Amino acid sequence: MFFGGGGVDAGSLRVRVEILQDLREVFLPKNCRGDLLYVSDPCEHEAVGGGGEENLGVFRGVFREFMRSKTRQCLVRRQAELEEKVRCPYCGGRVWSMKAARLVPKSAARRLGSRDGGLEFYVCVNGHLHGTCWLIPLSSDEEERDFDGEEDDDSDDFLRG
Repeated sequence: MFFGGGGVDAGSLRVRVEILQDLREVFLPKNCRGDLLYVSDPCEHEAVGGGGEENLGVFRGVFREFMRSKTRQCLVRRQAELEEKVRCPYCGGRVWSMKAARLVPKSAARRLGSRDGGLEFYVCVNGHLHGTCWLIPLSSDEEERDFDGEEDDDSDDFLRG
């Protein structure tokens, strides 16, 4: 579902799925983190006309049992509007902007290596997730740095849309 071609053994697949599950903490506010969300790591693409300085991260994901999820309940309770011009690339369904719904934790951009305000993602009515983030260029010193030791900001502060 999330992987390119052939030859992945079951143990490798299981580890990859666990990594995908752990990223839900990046994308969901505290009160929705019980939802089961599988998200890919962002793949990096050079921005057109960016002069090689800026890279765009593209990611995708899917909720398990989205119709019963806390995330969907939150979107409905907040009366978040469905986007007029954006559709799900997987099923063609209508989508909510998580940024416009103010459901993106402030720490999400930092955890993805993106500039503040450079993160946008959508969830469709069927539970598919897709989004982009502007990636911060890393110097060679920063590339070697281990970000796992940083203190996490799990506050319920959200990016404004």
